[in-house]
Amino acid sequence: MRERRLIDILLQAYRLARTQGKKKTAQFNTYRLTSPEERRATGKVAIKNEVLVSCGPNHFGNPMITISLTDEH
Repeated sequence: MRERRLIDILLQAYRLARTQGKKKTAQFNTYRLTSPEERRATGKVAIKNEVLVSCGPNHFGNPMITISLTDEH
């Protein structure tokens, strides 16, 4: 299940990067279902994460996509 979720995030980032044109960064949201323990503690069924996609060259000039959570950037 986790592997499928990672593939979904990578595909979303790829699609977003391809449609941004000249923009170097873009954002999208993901939602994660909480565990029963987390649900009892927070009262939330799902937690929203904002994902940042940055496109640009790496140190060698090759194209690169960086995917991170917005609070990590």
